[in-house]
Amino acid sequence: MIQRLAVALGVLIVAAGCKGPVDPSQNKTETFSGTVQPQNIDVRNFEIQNLGEITIAVTALTPGNVALGVAYGQPSGANCFPQQQNAVSNTNIGRTALSGQIFIKGTYCVAVFDPSGVLLNIAPWTVAQNYTLTVSHP
Repeated sequence: MIQRLAVALGVLIVAAGCKGPVDPSQNKTETFSGTVQPQNIDVRNFEIQNLGEITIAVTALTPGNVALGVAYGQPSGANCFPQQQNAVSNTNIGRTALSGQIFIKGTYCVAVFDPSGVLLNIAPWTVAQNYTLTVSHP
């Protein structure tokens, strides 16, 4: 009986120490800016320390008037293995482009790219694009 009580107490202590998903209002927000050349990609890594929701929004795009590819996932060497991707146009600046759940803590990446031939059947950009995006994560 005492052994079962000790085991049950141990399980309760361990469970109390494990935080569940973080409320999105407590998320960390990171801002990334850069330049993407036509038919190229810019990858940025970041660390996720808790479980919960992730959202990504493109907040600036210049000169714009193109579709901008955005993806998040986990890095594999110099690449970003996407878990989710989307194309963002000027009409979607400031809105959530990607959102999802984080079930595994660790290093993640966000990739910004010319989506020609990947997401859309369009011609490549003719000029580089400057972007700013925010990543809200637990």
